[in-house]
Parts: sequence; structure tokens; C-alpha cells
Amino acid sequence: MQIKLFHLALCMTLSLLVACASSAGSRDLWSAKSIVFSDNKQGTASEHVTLEMKNHRAVGSVNRLLIQKLIDINQKISQLAGVTTQIYLTNRGEPQANAYAAHIHNQHIIAINFKMLAMLGSDEGMYAALIAHEISHIVHQDKVNVLLNKKQEEQADKLGVRLMLEAGYSAESALSFYTLLATTPANKQPFFSSHPSSKKRLQYVRESILKFKQK
Repeated sequence: MQIKLFHLALCMTLSLLVACASSAGSRDLWSAKSIVFSDNKQGTASEHVTLEMKNHRAVGSVNRLLIQKLIDINQKISQLAGVTTQIYLTNRGEPQANAYAAHIHNQHIIAINFKMLAMLGSDEGMYAALIAHEISHIVHQDKVNVLLNKKQEEQADKLGVRLMLEAGYSAESALSFYTLLATTPANKQPFFSSHPSSKKRLQYVRESILKFKQK
């Protein structure tokens, strides 16, 4: 009984220090905005937010400031692209790093899974490359709820690079992002069968950067 009481007291203490956000609509999607604006039980905003399923089972925690950065990056690039998109977090596609564009709840969303967050860390430039790529699928009106083909992925890569550069992010960040994708083990998974080869992607990413600089 003492152990149970101690465990309960510990959980209550932690809940005061860490805010919680529940999955919205879908059981495995969390709105970035709901994460940023969630409060702990004291009514204050903590640095880290615990993400919970509908049954209140915790699936992990994220840094509130990082999620705000993702919102800012998305807003900046989507405005340039002339579309409206919302950032969501997900655990879909794990254990591989993954992100995708989709149309749910009458809105365009970009979902980024926790493994992708872990892979990119706090690098704003690489997040810009990722988000710009997914926004490009929406701009091209790709059928974002289905598996895309290599041509669609190539178009999204090229437009994504242009959008992130126009938004003021560096060419080095684009190259770092696609180089990282080329070296990650996830590149060998079936999901990437719809993407061009890593060598080809890096080649036309470099070409897109050069073309943008020559304007």
C-alpha cells in the first residue's frame, strides 16, 4: 500500500510539472496548436508536453518551443505556397522516421512522427526542407491520402527546395536533410520504394539550388 501511495504521489507531482495533450479526432494524431497551448494542472505552460491517447495512455513527450517552431515554419512556407496547412504529430509509420501530407477534418495537414522529430532534432532548416516537401504535395494536388509515385516525389522535392529557399532557409539545410534521408536505415524500407533513389534526389536537389541562385 505504501508503494502504491508513493507511486500515486509521484504521478501527481509529475503531472503538475508536465502538461498533457490528448490525440484529436484520430487516435494517433496530435494537433501542434493544441500542444503549444496546453497547460499543466497549475494552469501554466511547461517546457515539455506529454502526449496521450484517448484512453489517457502516455506515448511520449515533446518540447513546446520546438513544436512552436514547426508551426512558424509551416505558416511561413504555406503562405508562400498559397495554401493553408496545419501541423500534427503522429506515431504512424514507426519505428521508421516518417512524415506525410493528408486531407482530414476538412483541412490539409502535415503529420510528422516522433522518429522523424528524433532524427531532425532541433534543426530548423531541415524541418523547413521536410515541411516544404510535404506542402509541395498539396500544391501539386497529389492524392495525399495514398502512396505516391516517384514522379510526384521528385516534383515535391524540387518545389520544396524552391519554397524553403524563398522562405529564407539555407541551401545547406536542404542538402543536409536529403543527405540524412539517404543515410537513414528507413531508406531501405518498403515506404521508400515510391521515392527516387537517394543519389538521384541529391542530384536534382543540387540542381534546384543552383537554378534558384541563378535567378
